[in-house]
Amino acid sequence: MGIISTLGNMYQTCIDMCVKCAQACRECLMIDLKEQDVADRTKCISFLNECERMCCFTAEIMTMAGQSSTKQCALCADMCEMAAEECENFKDTHTMKCVNVLRDCAEECRKMSAK
Repeated sequence: MGIISTLGNMYQTCIDMCVKCAQACRECLMIDLKEQDVADRTKCISFLNECERMCCFTAEIMTMAGQSSTKQCALCADMCEMAAEECENFKDTHTMKCVNVLRDCAEECRKMSAK
């Protein structure tokens, strides 16, 4: 259910997951920037930044029930999977929590892209 309308009905679960994933990516990225091995994490940080933006945009497209919603969800799923694969190189607690959210978002976006 949308916040003030029923517009988001079929998208709401995916919208919520994309917003959660964007937040997780931003939080992880901010923590990574303070890690001692930040130079080793540059690719992970880059993926997290791109994924955060992709998730935000995907949620926006679904909120407006855009014509490209299902295609955008497929792109977002791909981005989340790529970010998860890169981030799995770092086994610390915050990164592994983020990886789990990335994988959950990819799964939810895949479901939406199949509709």
